[in-house]
Amino acid sequence: MQERYLGDVHDYVKYAILRAWAEETGCRIGVNWYLTKPDDVDPTHSNDGEKRHHLNQPIWENYDPQLLQKLRESKEREHRKIQNFPNTGILSEMATYFSELVPFDANERILWHSKAMSKLSNCDVVFLDPDNGFEVKSMSGKKKAKYAYYKEVDDYRNAGKTTITIQFARQCDPMKRAKDIRCLRAKQFPNDINLPVLRARNSPNVLFFFSAPQHQNETIMKVQQKIATGLGSTKIELIR
Repeated sequence: MQERYLGDVHDYVKYAILRAWAEETGCRIGVNWYLTKPDDVDPTHSNDGEKRHHLNQPIWENYDPQLLQKLRESKEREHRKIQNFPNTGILSEMATYFSELVPFDANERILWHSKAMSKLSNCDVVFLDPDNGFEVKSMSGKKKAKYAYYKEVDDYRNAGKTTITIQFARQCDPMKRAKDIRCLRAKQFPNDINLPVLRARNSPNVLFFFSAPQHQNETIMKVQQKIATGLGSTKIELIR
């Protein structure tokens, strides 16, 4: 996650999910931003984070007008500050955030992950928000900071947390990517194969992977269906 992305169309979907979850369960939500600085991990002068067409399209406002209005406040770059996010009211005041930059050194990253787990230990559901998604074989150097390691996600899950992890589907078939990752994750947590992947049909497509103790399956599917019904098949698809 990078501050310049705050309030973009992908943010709308992620916060719609978390708001629906809070409404359905009242559970405490944790967010690990997987925060990075663009100058450290991306080409200079990249204009990513400016996909904000949702601010002027009625379908988004029809689903959650309050969320859309709050995201409009992030339209100007100077208002995109992670440190100010807890005061926006987008998520419950009971939400907890871990906002330390992802380190590049392997040993420092282990410590970073440990601190994140400690900070979010009182949360029932943890949202993991890396720049790209799950780790890939081709990642190297500082680019590793743009990915969530499978072990990191597993550690939250083994601690009894429900996890939601964002995955961008760039230059690939989103349907195949969703099925491949879900099958891979099911080797570690077999019950997760029953949980649909939520696909946001933006450009690029974004996938949301859910992992949870079995008793949470019904809640997850209620939340997913609420989002899918509210935004419609042109914006959201459930991959079963």
